[in-house]
Amino acid sequence: MEDCTKAVFAFSKLTEINSRRSARYTSAADRVKNIHLKIIFMNYAFQAQQLNADLRRWISAYGVPAAQNAEGYFSAMWSKVREVFSFSTEDAVFNLCEELEEEALKNYKTALILSFLPAAALKDVEKQFKEIQKIKDNLRSMKQSHVYELQAA
Repeated sequence: MEDCTKAVFAFSKLTEINSRRSARYTSAADRVKNIHLKIIFMNYAFQAQQLNADLRRWISAYGVPAAQNAEGYFSAMWSKVREVFSFSTEDAVFNLCEELEEEALKNYKTALILSFLPAAALKDVEKQFKEIQKIKDNLRSMKQSHVYELQAA
């Protein structure tokens, strides 16, 4: 039973970070003017929602409803307040998104290293980790090319 509780806790933490990712990308899409970036950020928000749906299936498989903890709620609220003041430039948008992706990757690494998850779920989590890593790499690449465009102008 303890392994089940640990697995559900891990799934819940990953669900929490993906909820924050979705909210951050939705907010980023609202703030940028470039239509291409809006589409990319909305796709990333949707992807985070899809990852959450997969994680919730695993939580349901254990028969345990995911509980929203107070720490997650306050963390999400602080993140929203911070975004209001920090999304003043596209560069800031990229920095905040990249920072959250780094946090997500740390959460995923922890879940993978501690191995509380069943083998099938572990494969799903590894796949999600790789997807988030690609997004982080894409953000860095887009940020660098955007900075280059600004310098060339």
